[in-house]
Amino acid sequence: MSGIFYEQAIVIWSNGKSHTKSEIFLLCSEGKISIKNLQLQHTFARVYGDTGVVHGEGTAQITVVGEELPEQLRFLDVWADREGSWKIVSSHLYQVV
Repeated sequence: MSGIFYEQAIVIWSNGKSHTKSEIFLLCSEGKISIKNLQLQHTFARVYGDTGVVHGEGTAQITVVGEELPEQLRFLDVWADREGSWKIVSSHLYQVV
């Protein structure tokens, strides 16, 4: 997964907390972030030159530093063409209400 995130990428979780790429990979290596049973639905992408936007929803069992997030989530990922390949520069997960 490290290859798909840009070095300055940020992830904003549905609880409002955010982490940088380096923080995410440190927490993953320590077992403090866990994503299980990810199932995506209704996902679509749009490309605007060297930037892409991916919207979608799905279910997953996500735990971030001991806090379980809601299973039903929507997401918005922003991708950019960086260094000759597509990288996530920003990812935002939010709870379905």
